[in-house]
Amino acid sequence: MLHMLCLVHLIMGSMIAVAGFHQAIQTDVMLVRMTQSLEVTNPPKPTVFPDFPEKVLLRFHPVESSQWRQDLSTDRWEKKKTLRFGKIAGTPVTVDLYLEPSEGGNMPERIHGILRFQKQSIIFYELGFHLEDIETHMIGQTFAAKDGKRILLGGVGSTHTGFEYIMYDLSSRAWSSFHSFGVPLLTGGSGKDSAEIILQSPAVHLTWENVEILRWKSDRFELASVNDSMENSLRAKQADTVRLSSVYLADNRYLVITIQDGPETPAPSARYALRGDLLLKQ
Repeated sequence: MLHMLCLVHLIMGSMIAVAGFHQAIQTDVMLVRMTQSLEVTNPPKPTVFPDFPEKVLLRFHPVESSQWRQDLSTDRWEKKKTLRFGKIAGTPVTVDLYLEPSEGGNMPERIHGILRFQKQSIIFYELGFHLEDIETHMIGQTFAAKDGKRILLGGVGSTHTGFEYIMYDLSSRAWSSFHSFGVPLLTGGSGKDSAEIILQSPAVHLTWENVEILRWKSDRFELASVNDSMENSLRAKQADTVRLSSVYLADNRYLVITIQDGPETPAPSARYALRGDLLLKQ
C-alpha cells in the first residue's frame, strides 16, 4: 500500500513539472510574438526629403569692400616670389609675396602680398600660411559706373584662408578688395544692367561646398550665397532639419544642389539654371 502511494505522488509530481515547463514555453513564445509584433507595428521612420522648389529667390547683399593704403614691408619680412596679376592700360600689375617668420608658440608663419602698379604699393595681409598654397585667379573685367569705371582684376590667396578679390577705380586710382573662399568658374550676364560671376567654394574647415553669385548692378557689386538661399527656401516649407551637402557648377550651365543624405538613403539632387534673381529648376 505504501509503495502504491509513493508511485501516485511520483506520477502527480511529474505531471505538475511537465505542465509548468509547457506553461513556461508558452510564455516565452508569447513574449517572442509580442516582440515581433512591436517590431512590425513600430518600424523605424524612413528618411523623408522635401521636394526641391521649382524656383529659389537669391538673396543678394552689397559687397563689403575694404579700401587699401600704400605701405611697405617690414624688416622681418622676406621676399619669396613675384606673381603677375594682369595689366591696366598696358601697364603690368604684380604681387610680391613675403614670408613673415613664425614668432614661436602657436603663431605660424604667414604669407603677405604687396601689389605693385606704377608707383603704388598696396599691402594685402595674411594671404595664406604656406607659399605653395598661394593661388591667383584672374578675371580682368571692366564695369561701368556713373563716376567712371572699375576693374575687377581677380583674386589672390589660398583655399584655406580665402581670396582677396582686388578692384581698381580708374578715376580715383584707388584700390579696394573683398574677401571670398570661392574660385571664379564662369562669367556671364542675364540682363543689360548686370554681369554675373560664379564663385565655387570648396569644402574646407568642416563646411560644405558652396556657390556664390557675384554681380555688378547699379554701380556696385552684390553677392548671393546659393546655399543660404536654398536653405531659406526649404525652411519656408517646414523642412528646417534638411541640410545641403554640396552645390557645384555642372557643364558650365547648371547649378547642381544636393541634400545631405541619411544613413541608408541616396542623396537627392536637382539642377537649377540662373535667371536674374532666381534659380529655376530644370
